[in-house]
Amino acid sequence: MDIPSWLSAIGTVGAFAVALYLLWVQIRDRRSEVRDRRTAQARLIAAWLAELTEEPQADGSVFAELVVLVYNGSAEPVYSVVVKTELGVRGSFVRRPFVLGPHETREFRILSPGLPRGQPAISISFKDSSGRQWMRSSTGVLYEPLLDELLLQSTEESGAYEEHGHPTLALGQSVEAQRGQRVS
Repeated sequence: MDIPSWLSAIGTVGAFAVALYLLWVQIRDRRSEVRDRRTAQARLIAAWLAELTEEPQADGSVFAELVVLVYNGSAEPVYSVVVKTELGVRGSFVRRPFVLGPHETREFRILSPGLPRGQPAISISFKDSSGRQWMRSSTGVLYEPLLDELLLQSTEESGAYEEHGHPTLALGQSVEAQRGQRVS
């Protein structure tokens, strides 16, 4: 084989390698676009602690009132919404607004028996308008949860108190407390 044939073969192999690389880049970009479309609405849903105040009680004890805000920043509603506020030994409180409309903010007031010892952990689970289930953890990470994670998300816990001895856990059972108050 002479030199021109070798150069031609190298050029052909090089062109084939460049074509494969460009195809790989196109496939990677398409996957990224699909992932971005899947998470577009879910990235706009959040829950956070807006306020924490002390509430003196008639018996001299001090309870903490937490104000949790939940926001749907998307142009479509989200469904099966569950918000969980974990306060460690003070227990965990679950609120179920069920549906959040487009650009809607809800406020939940949670009365806790004493100030939390650490930062309250607030997580939210919901279904987007395409029916995909999502969860945003207390650290802000958005992911598609497993079934057991959804079951834990929906479960209130009494913390260090006896199961029926928690002083404020039952206060959030009314329809109004569960659905929260709309904030304009």
